[in-house]
Amino acid sequence: MNFKVLTACVVLLSTHIALSAQVNHKRFLVKSGHLEMKVEGISEGIRTIWFDNYGRQYRDELKVVTTTEIFGMKSVEETHTLSIVNGEEFYSVDLLSGTGTKHTYGVPAEFYQAYDQMSEEQKNQFADEIFSDLGGTKLGTTNMLGRKCDLIKVLGVTETIYKGVVLKTKVNLLGKKNTETATLFKENISVPASKFSPPQNIDWTDLNSAEGQFSDLDGEYYNDSYDDEDDSEAIPVSYPFESFKKATQNIEFNGYKKAMAMSMDGQHITTYMKSMNENFMIVASSIENIQSQDYGDELARYQHFKHNGNDMYLGNATGGDEEDFDGVALIIKYPSKDMVVSIVSSNAFGKSELLKIADQLKF
Repeated sequence: MNFKVLTACVVLLSTHIALSAQVNHKRFLVKSGHLEMKVEGISEGIRTIWFDNYGRQYRDELKVVTTTEIFGMKSVEETHTLSIVNGEEFYSVDLLSGTGTKHTYGVPAEFYQAYDQMSEEQKNQFADEIFSDLGGTKLGTTNMLGRKCDLIKVLGVTETIYKGVVLKTKVNLLGKKNTETATLFKENISVPASKFSPPQNIDWTDLNSAEGQFSDLDGEYYNDSYDDEDDSEAIPVSYPFESFKKATQNIEFNGYKKAMAMSMDGQHITTYMKSMNENFMIVASSIENIQSQDYGDELARYQHFKHNGNDMYLGNATGGDEEDFDGVALIIKYPSKDMVVSIVSSNAFGKSELLKIADQLKF
């Protein structure tokens, strides 16, 4: 079985759930705010931040002059940029040149629902895993602007954070120091909606029109960078997508929550997750695709057995020589439905655990 598409789903899930948590949900634990930051070091100037709806709307304007000296040659550069996040709309503007880029994420609503469905413990675990993966270190607590803040260090940057809002950053890169310090922070204030509208008279580049972008069209999720000859020859599953969603939507297994259901490259996929690194997928494919010699040779490496009248195959799921993916798969034949269903996980699920999931499928 070609697990290339399935591996991509795991990566996409983690990426978009992180985006969902940071941008489209509670990026901050403060509903709204306004910050004025003083920039000092190799760059001198100010940063102005406005946000609302816990960070779903966000405006960041930076105006600085940066001075560098290399081998006695002094360079001075002026920067004036603006970044705006308004829900799923992203804008990045160079106010000096009058140019900018814009982008809209067509992310299925179920990506966002996955974060909401997590318990507080799972959300904290998820955040800790991201922090740990970035090499972050918690240094303790401190007080700033009359507020108790967390002091952390991640990717070489020391930050003072109050309820997710960064009040101070210190960077020391190759002996070059730069500090941003909040001189004003007003929280839970009324913020005009106009703060999150893009400026006029900008020469925009729309990144959504770039080749290879993802799109969400009626539940179908597509990325042409994954196209290859093998994928294009795959026969699409005929089992209705809506029926597949209903059959896979209420799986109860060790605290895992449904993250999304989608149809992609002729397959139906439902994903469940417990944390950033704990997830599994249920995938429906056309049974005609397993008639090939290559598929038959691969199935021969799997343990074959009967369960509840279905032929099942249990084995290791790998992404091939060029794929960094190792996991386990349980493949189930449903001849009357003209499909095979695979339960695939990057976690070390045992046979009994996979069967607990399989027994709940209602096809």
